[in-house]
Amino acid sequence: MDNMLGGTELWDGYDKVVSHATSGATALGNKYEKFFREKADIEAEYARGLRRLVTRHQPRPHEASDTSSEAERPEEAVIFTRVLEELGYIAGQHEMVAEHINRGLVTEMRSRAEELCMEIKRNVKCCKKEKDKYKLSLFDLEKNKLKYLKSYHDWEDSEANYQASEKDGAIARNEILRLKLESETKHKKYVQQTELYQKQLQVTNSNQNNYFKIQLPNMLDKLETVERNRLNFVKSTFNKFIDIDSQANTIVIK
Repeated sequence: MDNMLGGTELWDGYDKVVSHATSGATALGNKYEKFFREKADIEAEYARGLRRLVTRHQPRPHEASDTSSEAERPEEAVIFTRVLEELGYIAGQHEMVAEHINRGLVTEMRSRAEELCMEIKRNVKCCKKEKDKYKLSLFDLEKNKLKYLKSYHDWEDSEANYQASEKDGAIARNEILRLKLESETKHKKYVQQTELYQKQLQVTNSNQNNYFKIQLPNMLDKLETVERNRLNFVKSTFNKFIDIDSQANTIVIK
């Protein structure tokens, strides 16, 4: 089918796929969330630095009152005042960048990392349940096989004893009949164990087919979907990050 993913081809690499998906999910919190948080801290610290700079260089009260209007002030003083005002606006843009990153990107990154890790854990738990079911079926098959083999050898030995007694003229007829009855009883048990073993073989084959061709590929496809969604989320988040920076830079340039 066209919509099938790679689960069928990766049936023997489930642990590696889980490890890869888990590594990607934890990277959202351990790597990218940390990066955005540090970027927000840098933006906020830069904004604070700019505001401190503006505060330190603001005209003192007596300097501001020396002239009654901007037109009467020296052009140099007017320009410097406007520079300080613009620095204040720039600081505001960096504060907005820090706020958008913290409220949006960092929070979203942490939340998505937790969601993906939980989804992977559910996948592993479900896969383990199906695998345990299959392993239990194998155990039951082996147990029935041993019973089947034992019943066969018991009947074989019993039949051999009966056949030997038939050929031995020294054995009483009652003993021969007892050995014959014993052989027939063990043969019936052998037939019963053969049927039980065949039934369990069918069950185990069915469980094996279900696990390797249905359940395991489905679990792998879900993990692949998790990883695709994670990559799309990372791409979308960095696009948002670029937009936040670009919008702030555009306003600063204006």
